[in-house]
Amino acid sequence: MKKVSIKDVAQKAGVSTALVSYVINGRLQERINEQTAQKIKDAIKELNYRPNRIAQSLKLQKTFTIGLIVPDIANPFSSAVARLIEDEATKQEYSLLIASSDENIDKLKSITELFINRQVDGLIIGAVENSKAYIQELTDRNIPLVLIDRYFSDVDVCSVSIDNFAISGKAAQNLLDQGRKNVAVFSYKTTLEHLNARVEGFEQTIAQNKEARSQAFYIDEKLLPMQMSEAFDHLFENNSHIDGLYFTTNKLAVEGIKQLIQRKIQVPEKVNIVAFDETDAFDLYTSPLYYIQQPLQLLAETSVDLLTQQIDNNPIAEKKVQFESTLILKKSIH
Repeated sequence: MKKVSIKDVAQKAGVSTALVSYVINGRLQERINEQTAQKIKDAIKELNYRPNRIAQSLKLQKTFTIGLIVPDIANPFSSAVARLIEDEATKQEYSLLIASSDENIDKLKSITELFINRQVDGLIIGAVENSKAYIQELTDRNIPLVLIDRYFSDVDVCSVSIDNFAISGKAAQNLLDQGRKNVAVFSYKTTLEHLNARVEGFEQTIAQNKEARSQAFYIDEKLLPMQMSEAFDHLFENNSHIDGLYFTTNKLAVEGIKQLIQRKIQVPEKVNIVAFDETDAFDLYTSPLYYIQQPLQLLAETSVDLLTQQIDNNPIAEKKVQFESTLILKKSIH
């Protein structure tokens, strides 16, 4: 069977091969008549034409690959976002290389340089602790780059995230509305802005209520089970009247729920819970809890859009994009 060529498409559509090439590669779109462009697309579909990617890469100096580096692929948030980014990249005819930095700056650097050496067209990165200087270096090298979920407000780089401060304020207000006045917030010991914004947003809202008080616990992730247990000893074994808990990550929430089960602390009779992000582990917990649902589809779509705009040297109207999140009630299972 004869392989369909770009000349066949041009003859079918009654246009030049150059015009077909422009439509395939998305170039000079504003100068091509919409009706003509549609005629070319119809011819491509009817002839089942498949562009030669190698030839396109050479001509456009693009490999049509994107590198995605997540902080922890085992985390349900990271794996869900990676899946959606892959879908969105495929829609835009890009292949996706995925790797996990395991929250390690040296591994992040190593993977990033490997991707760059493999000539990916751009990178989507979930930043890790102490990576700010390296992210600045990548921008100085003019590497097309988008930060997802985690961001650095004083680095001139594209980022897609949620308003962590605002949604954490809503989490605090949710506990206050349920009559909870003695609350605690759990986060990691970190310099990452998104996590610190969650603590700040929560504590600021609590502080505005004169009858409420808040305690913050900063956990070393490597010592999570031990330090969570110690925090619960402090909260629940010293005649404390703690009645509300906010966990700023799903991993912290799962460990906190383990402590509640082990200590037979009733939810919501004794304490109410708000957790960040969804996880299948919540389905195994029979008591009700609130969790913050991030707009994963929007995060994925926008990160790929911002990256492809950089790759194609198109102007970007807004470099730092933030979305709102939603507070969801997971009802009890009887």
